[in-house]
Amino acid sequence: MHLPSDDKFLLMRFKKILRNIRFHFKVSTIVLVLQTNQTLFMKHLYAAILILMTSTGFAQFYFDESVVSVGATFQDGGTGIQFISDTSFNDYVSVGGSVGYVFSVDQAQVKEVDPYDGTVTYYDVADSETFLERMDFNLRLNVHFNEIAKLPENLDVYAGGNFGRNIGSQVGVRYAFADWFGVYGEAVIPIVKNIFKLTEGANYYKLYEQPVIGIGVFFSN
Repeated sequence: MHLPSDDKFLLMRFKKILRNIRFHFKVSTIVLVLQTNQTLFMKHLYAAILILMTSTGFAQFYFDESVVSVGATFQDGGTGIQFISDTSFNDYVSVGGSVGYVFSVDQAQVKEVDPYDGTVTYYDVADSETFLERMDFNLRLNVHFNEIAKLPENLDVYAGGNFGRNIGSQVGVRYAFADWFGVYGEAVIPIVKNIFKLTEGANYYKLYEQPVIGIGVFFSN
């Protein structure tokens, strides 16, 4: 059916609005699940990935749109969660930010000796880690290699740098099962650590001042 140019424009705008509504509804739903039951999310995350891997649908990335990622993080001494948001300018460059928090800190008992009276105190690491020591935040820039390496349209490989609590780099991969959904894996490596001196306390495990692995799901609109 042939439509006048104005009608085509309005139809395209209407479809875009519907896609944005669907995108934000899905992101809001997963955030609600995470807030109400972290354990339930972790239990079913990998099951959902396995089910989706058996699907035969075709997906591809649209690089003029936004990607929101939600996943688990793993590092020496702690396990946590991360939220990532990236927006692409073109097929090659994206910018965004991320926030992370360590919920579970490994138990370890540390001996502390008072320098004045020699009193010995033992404390649990998990109880001593402060909010700031458990938290990460940064701005990030990535370069995407799909067009350069002629990768499949549903595979996104990227690398870049970040600035926030630390100055570091990240490398990651995303695999899309549908135009709006997929899984990701990412490794973040700090280079210049704790640049704002926010964690001058115990921070026994040096949380986020070491390599961090993130695995989860992403949503794109």
